[in-house]
Amino acid sequence: MESQLGPMLSDSQKAAITTALKKQDPARSVRRLSAAALRIDELTHLPSPPASRPTTHAFVDKRHAQEQKLQLQLLCAALNGNIPQYPKACLG
Repeated sequence: MESQLGPMLSDSQKAAITTALKKQDPARSVRRLSAAALRIDELTHLPSPPASRPTTHAFVDKRHAQEQKLQLQLLCAALNGNIPQYPKACLG
């Protein structure tokens, strides 16, 4: 600090700062916690989910729906309207 502020401060100002720094309140000083002072318990179970969940906005993507419809039509045409395990897919 003295190297930066030394030329700008008078000797009386430096002395006042030095005494103020020496008179710091010990209660205001930083106290470090030891590992023994901290007590952390492990959870025996997962915490319960929140009672309410945020709602999401329903969004209909018309372009995606058109692409899916076209893909289904092409698949139905390629398999002559008979998709294995999905017999009702080409009815609509």
